[in-house]
Amino acid sequence: MSRWARALAVGFAIVCVACAEPPSREIQQAHDAIAEARAAGAEQHAASELNAAVESLNRADKAVADGDYRLALVQAVDSRDRAQQAITATSDARARLRANVERKLGNLASLIAAGRKRLAEPATTRAQKRTVEKFRAAIDDGDKSMQEARTALATGDYAGSTRLIDEAIKRIQAESTSLDEELQPPASKRRRER
Repeated sequence: MSRWARALAVGFAIVCVACAEPPSREIQQAHDAIAEARAAGAEQHAASELNAAVESLNRADKAVADGDYRLALVQAVDSRDRAQQAITATSDARARLRANVERKLGNLASLIAAGRKRLAEPATTRAQKRTVEKFRAAIDDGDKSMQEARTALATGDYAGSTRLIDEAIKRIQAESTSLDEELQPPASKRRRER
């Protein structure tokens, strides 16, 4: 008997022995991987991968009940692998969300810095006090929102961070537009109104 034939025979014997009992270890590994994926947030960020893992695990459990341990082993390993894919997909999605929030934080910080600089410009004093105060309040509130967004980001609340940043940017831009309109020379105001 050649070396390859012996190796194949030994491998076949191992598979047959391995399939003589339910694949309890592999099924437990699949359960653990699914639990880890859920804890990582896969239900929100990688639902299809997580659902596929759960379905494979259910098929493994059914195969054990039917006494088909080889199929159960294949399904349990598939379930574990899909759960690992869900964990990876979740990690990637969270990294993208975090990068997006950090980019928006940078935009808000730049907008606040430009707003503070604008408040110090002599031309701004020509505007009505009420308009300037509304712009200053928008800048100050934007600064507070930026701090709150950083806190939310630290806890993984990407949606809350994004909402706070977007609202602050919108308000600062609106007040900046009001200030621009008030500071336009009268002739340009008339031309725009036509």
